[in-house]
Amino acid sequence: MLNISWRLKLFLFAMLFALLPIAVASLNMITITQDELISNRNHELSVTTGELAEYINRLYGNNWLSPLLLIKSGVERDDLGANEKATFLSAGIDNIEDIVALTLYFEVKPGEYVKAVQTFKKSFKNRFEEIPLDASKILDVPAAEINELKKRANKISAPICLPQLDTWLMTMIIPVEISGAPAALLAARITLDNLRQHLRKHAFNKQGRIFLVDEAGTEIFSAPPENWQAQKVVQDATALLKTNSRLQAVTSFQTADGEQMLGAYDFPLHLPWAVIAEIPEGKAYLAVSKMRQTLLYWLLLGLALAIVGVAIFSRQISRPIIKISQAADQIASGNFDVQVAYGAKDEIGVLAKSLTHMSQSLKESFAQIAAQKNELEEYSKTLEEKVAARTLELKEKNTALENTLAQLKQTQSQLIVQEKLASLGALTAGIAHEIKNPLNFVNNFAALTVDLAEELKTEVLQHHDKFDEQASGNIKEILGNIQLNATKIAEHGKRADGIIKGMLEHSRGDAGEMQAADVNKMVEDFVNLAYHGMRAQDPIFNIRIEKNLAPNLAPVKINPQAISRVIINICNNGFYATREKQKKIGAAYDPTVALATADLGDKIEIRIRDNGTGIPAQIRDKIFNPFFSTKPTGTGTGLGLSISYEIITQMHKGELKVETEEGQYTEFIMRLPKNL
Repeated sequence: MLNISWRLKLFLFAMLFALLPIAVASLNMITITQDELISNRNHELSVTTGELAEYINRLYGNNWLSPLLLIKSGVERDDLGANEKATFLSAGIDNIEDIVALTLYFEVKPGEYVKAVQTFKKSFKNRFEEIPLDASKILDVPAAEINELKKRANKISAPICLPQLDTWLMTMIIPVEISGAPAALLAARITLDNLRQHLRKHAFNKQGRIFLVDEAGTEIFSAPPENWQAQKVVQDATALLKTNSRLQAVTSFQTADGEQMLGAYDFPLHLPWAVIAEIPEGKAYLAVSKMRQTLLYWLLLGLALAIVGVAIFSRQISRPIIKISQAADQIASGNFDVQVAYGAKDEIGVLAKSLTHMSQSLKESFAQIAAQKNELEEYSKTLEEKVAARTLELKEKNTALENTLAQLKQTQSQLIVQEKLASLGALTAGIAHEIKNPLNFVNNFAALTVDLAEELKTEVLQHHDKFDEQASGNIKEILGNIQLNATKIAEHGKRADGIIKGMLEHSRGDAGEMQAADVNKMVEDFVNLAYHGMRAQDPIFNIRIEKNLAPNLAPVKINPQAISRVIINICNNGFYATREKQKKIGAAYDPTVALATADLGDKIEIRIRDNGTGIPAQIRDKIFNPFFSTKPTGTGTGLGLSISYEIITQMHKGELKVETEEGQYTEFIMRLPKNL
């Protein structure tokens, strides 16, 4: 056994069994959270390039190819004469957004073409006349260019710049079959102004750079041309373009000046281009670095507080025990007038009181023995009777001493049990936290599997004609089994999550009691919890959170569980309102939620404001009514604000008000008394 004091042993024991699990769990949480944030950031880059690639696909299909095919079908109609077809071309081009010139060519000899009909979009032709320039001369498609385009699979030229008009054009040809006429083709000059403006105004440019490159690594829309083939992300993308591959990826690379960058690339389906998005790793992973520093600070603070608590705890136990030990030594030396100065009504207090009673009893016993000795000398004739009587009295005293000793042993056992239960509670909380993190992943990915299986089933149904009946049936049966299994996983995962929450609540005590709480920390924690809950439902959702929290705001006695429910309800409504507004306005809108706290003397104030859709005047008086909701059926119960109002006004005797302007903002104001 180590030759150290009992107090030091108690301190080391508490450190080992209380602080070590906390430290291990905290470090694991930091690692897991950091990996999750990095994964989310990489996913955001992939989503950014994928969205731009999909935008280009829509331009190709809706604005370029489909109108040309429609015009082609009109030109090929046998019931229209030459003049009617020319009129059809002229009328059609003004209704097509991106096509600025259409020319019908007949191939009179192999590789030689004659222009039959040419028409221009009026607004575009006016721009030529203002300079002035000959639109027909510039927008004609030379025979060499036509022959080159015929060799290409997509029949589309590389973009060219017209600096006089500050515009970029691209040529696209499609063959036309006209009865009784030579081989013909329809050539369209397409303006890329919409794509160029969309690229310039892309929200990603605020933190990084997003651009397009061709197979040679040359940036599209750069004049003079800039080549980025030296960058690894462009090398990887162009290598895939040359092999006609379309694999999306995220990569890390270093620029020529040594800056470490994070890049991602994706590809449009019908064009030999690559969408490149790049951002300095310092900016990309800034949130990861801040999170790691914050968690480390909190871990060190928690360990410091725990060490102080353990030191105080061990001192509070050891000091009275040392006093009791000193008192016992004095009693053993014959001093029975000992008083143990410890007035707490706990097990040690009972022990101190019993020791005091024992010293008094011993004092009385020794006094009686002295008196009996005198009596023996005085009454020697009745010695046997007195000895017998005195022996009986001593037996009774011995019995009392044995009872006192038994009480001391029982008190010691109770102390040991209390220590074990405290350690077990801390260990249970640590284990529950460790299990909850991977369990969250199981639940989230089970729900994602159900959605993916449903999407795959929809795709199979849309292309069922490509499978035989037996294969189609097998695929449907397998997808059904996958959905059923994923649903069962989610169901039992939620059941396990409930058990974990029960363990945490049991280890923390009664969560429904009024207790002093740090309001600033609660607001920050549960706003972040609501934000991540919304991100779990909509991965592309993002919002700016502004904080103006009162410094040195003292803890307030509240029901933390109930107030957290109010904060989450109000934040969920704010996030929903900003997301709906962003769907209507688009990238020009900056969704924001502002948080503020204030000390009002005998009250504290919490404000949560969003710049979403606001609340119409005709329904403002109904928002706190039970079952009233403006959300679509199935997405809201109408109970969130009603329950929140009851929690603030009834449970906490406070106030809950709302200030709003339709289409501009909504602000909820909570005022809670400090002395409830």
